[in-house]
Amino acid sequence: MDTKIHTYIAYLLTGLVFITPLLFSTSSVVSFSMAKVIPLFLTVFVSIVLVIITFFNKGKAVLPVGGVFYSVIAVMVAYVLTSFFSIDPRGSFIGGGADIGTASFMGGLFLLMVIVSMFMRSRQNIFNACAAFVGAFSILAVFHLLRFFFGPDFLSFGIFNSVISNTVGRFADLGIVSGIAALISLVSIELLHPSRLIKMVSYVVLTLSLAMLAVTNFPIFVWGNSLSSSLSLFAIIGFFALSFFVYFISLTYRSETKRRVPITSLIVLVVSALFTFGAAPLQEVTATLFKVEPSIENRMLWNMTSQLSVATFKDAPKATLVGYGPQQFNYHWLRQKPVEANQGNGWNSNFDFGSGFLPSIPVTMGLIGTLAWMSFIGFFVYTGIRWILSKPKDHFSNYVTVTTFVVSLYLWIVSTLYTPSIGVFILTFFFSGLFLALMVRERILVEKEFVFDNSKSKSFRWITGLMLVLLFVIFWAFSLGERAVASGYAGYASEMFGNAQSDADIETVKGYLRTAASLSGRDDYARILANITLAQINSVLADNQNSKEQLVARLENLYPEALRYAEAAVQFNPYSFENQTTKGNILVVGASLGAPGYYDEALKTYGRASELNPNSPIVPYLEAKLEASRQNKDEAKKKLGEALQLKSDYVEAIVLLGSILAAEGNKQDALAAFKIASSLAPTNAEIGSLVSSLQSSPFENITNQAPVATSTATSTKRN
Repeated sequence: MDTKIHTYIAYLLTGLVFITPLLFSTSSVVSFSMAKVIPLFLTVFVSIVLVIITFFNKGKAVLPVGGVFYSVIAVMVAYVLTSFFSIDPRGSFIGGGADIGTASFMGGLFLLMVIVSMFMRSRQNIFNACAAFVGAFSILAVFHLLRFFFGPDFLSFGIFNSVISNTVGRFADLGIVSGIAALISLVSIELLHPSRLIKMVSYVVLTLSLAMLAVTNFPIFVWGNSLSSSLSLFAIIGFFALSFFVYFISLTYRSETKRRVPITSLIVLVVSALFTFGAAPLQEVTATLFKVEPSIENRMLWNMTSQLSVATFKDAPKATLVGYGPQQFNYHWLRQKPVEANQGNGWNSNFDFGSGFLPSIPVTMGLIGTLAWMSFIGFFVYTGIRWILSKPKDHFSNYVTVTTFVVSLYLWIVSTLYTPSIGVFILTFFFSGLFLALMVRERILVEKEFVFDNSKSKSFRWITGLMLVLLFVIFWAFSLGERAVASGYAGYASEMFGNAQSDADIETVKGYLRTAASLSGRDDYARILANITLAQINSVLADNQNSKEQLVARLENLYPEALRYAEAAVQFNPYSFENQTTKGNILVVGASLGAPGYYDEALKTYGRASELNPNSPIVPYLEAKLEASRQNKDEAKKKLGEALQLKSDYVEAIVLLGSILAAEGNKQDALAAFKIASSLAPTNAEIGSLVSSLQSSPFENITNQAPVATSTATSTKRN
């Protein structure tokens, strides 16, 4: 029975590493992220249940111990502790179920690593896992290379609309996974001395992986705004190729065999150097050859992340110790965002992480989380170096240990310089678990046996404890299931909203979103409901076909509903800038309709939003709109001046200023404002029509045209 359970878990884990790079969803009901997360947690939960059954059958528990595993416990405890003290505990503990950085997601990954270290110790299991990944990568590489050659319409499955769309995640993640394959194949060629067939396969995989890396050539480490101020993934691969070159030569010096120059490592080193130092021209060549458009990500620079970390440690003692909570990096970013960040296209972007995943830990988890993560990384690297410098017991053990350690180290370096997607995180912890499994197998790390069937008191304590663990796993799985179902409802609502033809369709969409909000308790869904209902209100206000009685009746139903959704979003998370501005926007409508007290309440709500994002031009712009609607033109112009001081190219603010100037009879200045706005947004036809109208018609016509915007003032981009 126990042997069968061991085998079942090994099969589950091997299957997970195979499907992780390949699995995707073509349905709006299952999001791309959920398609990756569901197999992860199914594997973890089923494995935990089978482990508990094994412990019951044996009457004992055998668990790995030592510095690395104690540090794993420390990190998991730190996540629970910092989530408890988070500004948004619900979002930090579990979020939407597929959010990187939550206590739930990271707990699942660490449990995966421990389970892999317990059940993947045999040579055959480790080899099967590596072979499964190589097989998955080969399918992945052929699939995407064909798409590069034949265009985005080839094998698009209705969701891969761009040539850089892929089954792993972002375009950078495709390059990261290619780097894993390159390292595995390189070590296999240089260290395994394989048969002719395996050697040929290794060369094919290495060629495919280098080709994929050349196509992506993603700047993994960015310290400036130009391509010359960055290092691509090839820089990391080149570092390992150089290390292999030195290491493999040193091995031949320590043995009596004939010395051999590792030619393959040298070739990879040369290729990596070419793509590192000649990134710009080579990237242009590969982009032209494979018809790949540039992959642009709005990323936070390293120095800004460091500044936010320092600011966290200088903040209140609570923030210093536990940070602001997992998945709450953006809260601190908005509060500390410099005015300079308002320039450019990404001025209104949100950041869930800084320059990389690990450098963001001081902000989200404070000193406690930082020390816990440092202990884990330190023990992990120390264990690997200790093994590599020791005398290997046999050739194959040396091969698989070097492979798993190098791949794990590569992925942890990537997580330091960048925040990869869910699939890459799963692979990071999986290969780390493989390495730890080898360390336990070779007795570098040890495990301890806890026998509990020889004593009634021990049996009671252990059985009670295991049952509590089982109940917790069931509760955890149920909570994640709710989030998955909620995500499905939200996905279906999004698809239906895009095809909505009537008010009845919109109400159906809102029904799905209400279900999603009730299942997940997320402020996102409540805020979306508020914005949809606000759009319905604006549509009613612009309606000139139905009778006044019908419109009033409609408003009497819609407005309290919109305000209720906005207040629910704020109640879920009062520290969200978007929640506060959404509520303020709805209160503004109430104030414009003459509701008593709503004007003052709107100003108070915008004031709270400004405290959360003090250097954002959005709040003074929204306040200017409020004042303009009440004919307080001087106050409106003052607020617009504040907005433009924060962002001089703020098109929406410039257009509103032009409209106010036109209403005051200042045609010359109004025309100048509209011309500036038109130069900043030359493709916006509405602004162009304002310029033409002012040039050819009396200025009074301008006051009857609503200020236009190139984007919604409170919309944000999340990175």
